[in-house]
Amino acid sequence: MNLQTYCEQNGGTSLRGCPVLAQVAIKAECSPDTLYMIAKGHKQCGPILAGKIERATGAAVNRADLRPDIFSMPAKSKPSKREAA
Repeated sequence: MNLQTYCEQNGGTSLRGCPVLAQVAIKAECSPDTLYMIAKGHKQCGPILAGKIERATGAAVNRADLRPDIFSMPAKSKPSKREAA
């Protein structure tokens, strides 16, 4: 789930001044404005902040959803002919 959806499902708006973003920001030790920019796609969070957001939301917002380029699982490749034999 992304941060915007998390806010909306928890009674927030994901806009500046959103109380849900404020609560997550306190737990994630960052500013609500930073989370607003991440939620709206204006900014990409770093890997450390992605982990903090994941913990702050009880894993509802997964770090792999925030940064799939860093945390997503690699696709399983087909075994080579040697491995298959």
